[in-house]
Amino acid sequence: MRKETENPARDEYIANLFAEEQSVHKQIRLQMEAEGFDHMSLSSLEGQMLSFYTKFIGAKNIVEIGSLLGYSAVWMAGALPEDGKIYCLEISEERSEIISKNFEAFNMSHKLEVLSGDAMGHLNHLSAKAPFDMCFIDANKGAYVKYLDWAETSIKKGGLIIGDNTFLFGGVYDSENSSESKNRIKIMQEFNKRLADKEKYNSMLFPTSEGMTIAQKLF
Repeated sequence: MRKETENPARDEYIANLFAEEQSVHKQIRLQMEAEGFDHMSLSSLEGQMLSFYTKFIGAKNIVEIGSLLGYSAVWMAGALPEDGKIYCLEISEERSEIISKNFEAFNMSHKLEVLSGDAMGHLNHLSAKAPFDMCFIDANKGAYVKYLDWAETSIKKGGLIIGDNTFLFGGVYDSENSSESKNRIKIMQEFNKRLADKEKYNSMLFPTSEGMTIAQKLF
């Protein structure tokens, strides 16, 4: 079987057809490049994946853990109905303000609530608003299992739990040659293993550049 490798021309073809960036996405990408965060952002293909799944399940409320400058959030928010809401948890107060300004600039503030600071503290408070339709996790990799503990009790049956960077930069399948700590590798391996439980989830780890695990909750 032929091994798939990175193929920029292929990805550009797909992006041009299915995941073309709008002005809001381009503006945030320029901001990330200026701040040196461009290597930490999703691609437009991954953004469209989130948008697709948001619409596919008819999501109305989403929790995003780790928002950076809001690139992934605007992809999801754009797929929400007008009365939908995305709760963006971002540890940096400065970046939280930028997210709010970006949503305001593109008339999506009514779909947004930004919560700045420690994610776990905000998640505990958000539990009162549960169940949610979808949770996207792209924050502290060493806390993924804790985030999953919350999501398992706060996402509705049939809802989605999505984790980004779930290859952990190769660490989950090539730990001997990884620069990641053994503890972080163990945590991400546990995260993926739990979501691979066919009794609890309909799931798949998609081979994006850094891995994206998408799991539909069955319980």
